[in-house]
Amino acid sequence: MEGTHGIRWLGLCLGLCLILVSGTRAQEAVPEFDVDLVSRRGPVLAHQTQVEIYTRIPYTRLSFLNTADGFTARYEVVAEVAELDASARRRNVVLTHRWESKVVVPTYAATRQEEFSDFTMQTISIDPGRYVLEIQIEDLASRQVFVREVPLVVRDLNRPVALSDISLLDDYDARKQTMTPRVTNRVGSDEARFKVFYEIYTGQPTTVRVTQEVVRLEKDSGLPALTALFAATDHEGGDIVYQKDEATRLEGRTNQFIVDIPMEEGKVGT
Repeated sequence: MEGTHGIRWLGLCLGLCLILVSGTRAQEAVPEFDVDLVSRRGPVLAHQTQVEIYTRIPYTRLSFLNTADGFTARYEVVAEVAELDASARRRNVVLTHRWESKVVVPTYAATRQEEFSDFTMQTISIDPGRYVLEIQIEDLASRQVFVREVPLVVRDLNRPVALSDISLLDDYDARKQTMTPRVTNRVGSDEARFKVFYEIYTGQPTTVRVTQEVVRLEKDSGLPALTALFAATDHEGGDIVYQKDEATRLEGRTNQFIVDIPMEEGKVGT
């Protein structure tokens, strides 16, 4: 619609579904490894969308061997993407991507610390559509295999105005302009606030009105709905714990945003 002084306003709804858990429940719900999928527009216009695959596996899930460099663990990650039909049934595999990671620590004690994890990130390009992604991590020393299956909704981001998926951040350094993704949708009950990162794409300068919403889910139901957040809002099974509406001026083709979200009113009981 037309706003004041002939400015064209476009409405965009930015939704975020999170699992808000107390410390005890967080320990009970932790899987063998975490996965996050983030769809972004590529560096050039194309019919495919770039999907960043993030994994995080705790050191305690890996087998470390005593080597000349220290204690070393190696593992392989295999990502298999299969199409889903209209009834959400798996169809043919459209993409398989594999990579390896190596972890070296100076002491054996470090391998037993629950708070230490190894992160990987790989990027694939894929047509918009509905898929299921199977991630398999194999420890190359013990040959132990961990598997997770997560939904993947890939949207067409080559539109006049489009939004990327959301990344929940573990750390952001404004001075160095660096950020570390959390690779999970879990937020502890002791966290007063958290940060998210997203991008808005536009073909020409324009002004948009962005509505930010955070929905608290009652329990962990698998991968968060962080990869398909910009359809019609549906909060069934969750409560809106944060909402903000603001006008935003977009100047470039890719506009990046770090949003600090207070959660004083969104905490769960212990």
